[in-house]
Amino acid sequence: MKSSKKSKKQSKITSKKENTYNFINLMYFISLLLFILLGSILLFIGIIDNSIYSNTLIIFGIIGIIIYLIHKFLFSKELEIQDILVILLAFCDYLSYYFSEYRRIALWGFVGRKEGLLVLYSYYIIFLLATTISNKKYIKYLLYLFIAFCLINISCGTLQMFNIKSIFGISIKKPAMYATAFIGNSNGLSALMVIFNGLCLGYYLFNNHFNNRPFYISLILLIISIIGIVISGAMSGIVGLVAMNILILLLYFIKKNHITHAKKKYLIYLLLMITCSFLISKISNNEYIKDITDLSQKVVSVSNESNNVDHGRLYIWKEALSCYPKHIWTGVGIDAFYYLCGFSDQIIDPTTNKIADKAHNEYLQYLTTEGIFKFIIYIIFIAYIFFNSFTKILKNKKEINYYHIALLVAFFGYISQAFFNISITRVSPIFYLLMGIMIIYASDKVKEKTNE
Repeated sequence: MKSSKKSKKQSKITSKKENTYNFINLMYFISLLLFILLGSILLFIGIIDNSIYSNTLIIFGIIGIIIYLIHKFLFSKELEIQDILVILLAFCDYLSYYFSEYRRIALWGFVGRKEGLLVLYSYYIIFLLATTISNKKYIKYLLYLFIAFCLINISCGTLQMFNIKSIFGISIKKPAMYATAFIGNSNGLSALMVIFNGLCLGYYLFNNHFNNRPFYISLILLIISIIGIVISGAMSGIVGLVAMNILILLLYFIKKNHITHAKKKYLIYLLLMITCSFLISKISNNEYIKDITDLSQKVVSVSNESNNVDHGRLYIWKEALSCYPKHIWTGVGIDAFYYLCGFSDQIIDPTTNKIADKAHNEYLQYLTTEGIFKFIIYIIFIAYIFFNSFTKILKNKKEINYYHIALLVAFFGYISQAFFNISITRVSPIFYLLMGIMIIYASDKVKEKTNE
C-alpha cells in the first residue's frame, strides 16, 4: 500500500516536471520563430545586419543547449541515434574550422551569409531540443506559428510582384526580378515555400475531411503556398514540388485503403496548381513559365555538349568539383566557398559575372567547404531522418497520422530542392525544428496531454 502511494506521488512529481519542461520548451521555440520573423524584417529593411542576426541565433543555441542538458539530466540520460549523428556532424564541422586557412570565416561565416561554425551548432541544438517536444498541442501551436510566418512572407512577396514598394511606411521593394519577401533572397523564399507547400499538401490529401471547414482551410492554404513558390521564381521550387508529388503518389498507393476522396482532392490540387502558376505569371509579368522552358532547353544543350557547360549553376558545379581535390578531407572551410579555387582564382558565375560565394547546391557546399567526412555524415543524417519516419508510417496499419506525413513530405521537398539551392540562416533553423518534430512522431512520444 505504501509503495503504491509512493509510486503515485513519484508519478505526479515526474508529470509536473514534464509539464514545466514542455512549457519552457514551447516558450523557447515560440521566441525563436518570432525572432526569425522579426529578425528577417529588420534585416530586410536594413535596421540590423547579418552579424547581429546570426549572433542572436548563436545566443538561442547557447540557451537551447542548457535546456537540452536539463532534459537529459531529468528524463533521458541515454544517447540516441540522432544524438550520435549530431555529435559526429559537430566534430566534422570543428575539423573543417580547425584546418581551414580562413578560420575567421569558418567560425562566423562569410560576409552577407554569416553561417559559420557557431551558427551550425545552433541548428543542431534546435534540432535536438525539438526532439524533446512531447505535447501534441504544443507541436500544433508551433506549426500554426510557422504558417503565420509563411503567410506574412507570401503577402509581402505578392506585393513585391506587383511592384508595390512600401507598406505602412516600410520599404518592401524587391531587389531583383522575383519576389524575395522578408527572406531577402528569392531562392531562400522558394525553400521556405517548399516546406510550407509540403505541410499543406500532406495535410490536405491525407486527412479524411472533404467538403467541410478543415477541407476548405487546408485547400486555401495549399493554393497560397503554390502562389508562394511561383512568385519566388526559383527553379529549385519546381524541383521540390515535383519531388513532393512523387512521394505523395507513393504514399497514396501504400495507404489508399486508409484515405478517402484522395483522387478527387489530388485532381483539384493539380488543376489549381496549373491555374495559379499560369495566372500569377501573366498578371504580374512573372516569367516563371518561360524560365522553366529555358531551363529544360539548357539541360538538353548541356547533355548534348558536355564540354561546353556555361549555364550558371552547372558551370559553378563543374568548376567547384575541379577545385575540390585540393580540399578533399576537411574542405576549404565552413562558408568559405568564395576561396575554394584559391585566393586569387575565384569561380565567376557566368549569369551574373560575379564571384560565386556559394555552390547553389547544399550537398556540394558541404562537400567542398567541409570535406568528405561531413558530406557523408550529413547524407547519413538526412537518410536516417527520412527512413525513420517513412518506415514508421508504413508500419502504422491502423490509422494515418497526417501531421507526420505532412512533415515527411515537407522534409522530402526541402532536401530535393537543396540540390539546386543553399542553406540560409532565415530558413534553416525552421528546417531543423521540423526534423526534430519528425523524430518525435516516429518515436511515438507525442502525447495529447503531458500528464498522460
